[in-house]
Amino acid sequence: MKTTIIRAALTYSRIAAELAAAKLHGVFRESDPIRTYPGGQVGSAVIGYVDGDGKGQAGLERSMNAELAGVEGKEVYESAPNGSKIPLGTSQTTPVINGVNYQLTLDSELQWMAERRIAEQVRRAKADSGFAISLNIKTGEILAMANAPTYNSADPGAGDPADLVNRTVSDAYEPGSVEKVLTSAALLDSHTTTTETRVLVPPQLRSGGRSIKDAFSHGTLKLRMRGVIAKSSNIGTILMTRQMPTAQLHDYLTSFGLGQKTGIELPSESAGILPASTMADYTRDQVAFGQAVSVTGVQQAAAIAGIVNGGLYHPPTVIKAASDSAGNPVPLTRRPARQVVTPEASAGVRDVMRAVVDSKNGRQNLALTNYQSGGKTGTAQRSDSTCRCYRGYVTSYVGFAPLDDPQILTYVVVNNPRRGDTGTGVAAPVFKDVMDFALPRYSVVPNPKKLKALPTEYETR
Repeated sequence: MKTTIIRAALTYSRIAAELAAAKLHGVFRESDPIRTYPGGQVGSAVIGYVDGDGKGQAGLERSMNAELAGVEGKEVYESAPNGSKIPLGTSQTTPVINGVNYQLTLDSELQWMAERRIAEQVRRAKADSGFAISLNIKTGEILAMANAPTYNSADPGAGDPADLVNRTVSDAYEPGSVEKVLTSAALLDSHTTTTETRVLVPPQLRSGGRSIKDAFSHGTLKLRMRGVIAKSSNIGTILMTRQMPTAQLHDYLTSFGLGQKTGIELPSESAGILPASTMADYTRDQVAFGQAVSVTGVQQAAAIAGIVNGGLYHPPTVIKAASDSAGNPVPLTRRPARQVVTPEASAGVRDVMRAVVDSKNGRQNLALTNYQSGGKTGTAQRSDSTCRCYRGYVTSYVGFAPLDDPQILTYVVVNNPRRGDTGTGVAAPVFKDVMDFALPRYSVVPNPKKLKALPTEYETR
């Protein structure tokens, strides 16, 4: 076998030398390596793909190209006219340095399931696109990062160029009412409010010379803070947020990771947009309920996971471990966890997110089958660059379980659905299916007992 390989190499060298000497126009030699992806389409938006020269062009193939490629070896030697090596001639060998092997945090089965489910929902809703992120709240490890539409790493040319991306890190959008989770965390941690704070919510509210209304028509409401979030009242959220300094709200949102890249190991990550601490009052009002600020999916998911995790934020990651060609561990640089709110404030946020699921709408459409959970819907006006206006919606739902000891969080976003325009109807069904699959898979003990709903309104005598 070895002799056959040597003869083939010598034959190739002789033919290459003859072609080079002939200088034939249009005749040349090129390397044509084959890159295989045993998982097929699964995880392609995370893994990425390589070009004809074997260089990474997207995903981890791009961000880790140098580490994966290693260093090519080289041998320089004296050769005979026929290209063969002179046995006792001068030779010098530079050994090859193999690339690093990476083990991802992605759960291939959960990834496969999430990809199928979000793709199905994008089709049903006649939406432009969508994504679903599931992560381990205790570690920041991404368990699933599903995009739809997506592509196959083995044949990226067959995909639409617009889909050769990972929307969870590259696309920035206004998050809508899911942002109220972050606003609630700032309000509770700063002691501006408690979950029992009473808010008199009028039918509309003046802000920046315009009137702001809620998504549902109502008279004057008497809501506790958890009722404001459960009913997703923009007006109530604004009234509470106006009680804290704008710069303080900005500092909290910065600590949660908004306006900056998370540092996840993937390319083309957007930082989103967070208005300056000197933002106008009407801008602050909009930021409070999820407009005038833009985020990425991984940014928002990691922020909320940290908030409900006793306030301990773990930077998101898709790399679990690394090793060299001999199987020896390669050290990884890990970003440290950080405390973003107190455990008491974290418990308060879980309280108001529980109230969302405890509501009549929540029990019918958001509650998980066998687990107590907390969540928040989102429906944001969609910014359209073609008309420089708002057109359509971005619908979303984020939730976690179990309620008392959060383990897994899933965040689903569907962009520009034409059938349905609410997070409840469009995004939440995907969340429920993904979580009903993920929680038993990770041996999370079921707790289907329904808790007594906490008060969301108040009465005056």
